[in-house]
Amino acid sequence: MKTKHLFIVNSVVLLMHGLGFLLMPEATMSYYGVTLGAGGMLVARWLGGVQLGNALLTWLTRNASDSIARQAIITALFFAWTVAFVAGLVAQLAGTMNGLGWSSVVISLALAVGFGLTWAQSSRLLRTA
Repeated sequence: MKTKHLFIVNSVVLLMHGLGFLLMPEATMSYYGVTLGAGGMLVARWLGGVQLGNALLTWLTRNASDSIARQAIITALFFAWTVAFVAGLVAQLAGTMNGLGWSSVVISLALAVGFGLTWAQSSRLLRTA
């Protein structure tokens, strides 16, 4: 998959989740069988803002050429999605979320693998340049 397409997929996924967490965190988490208290609402909204910022970052840089800056974005997103995958998997195995939680685990894994492969490929290209 081209980096541009991966950035677009990332933007769409984060836009959808980010808006849900920012505007209606309790309803969004209820789909996963999770209830939020006041602290959970705060963290969910904060997460929504971060996700919207990352969606904007990858949307605005989707056409960027290979560079150290783009490599840094890819590296950061590989790390973020890997952590999200591990956290989601642990929560799912602990029974924190209902069956829909597996969708977040799978999405996180897919994006972690996508950014990991892109990171490996772009690292190789930058070293030979």
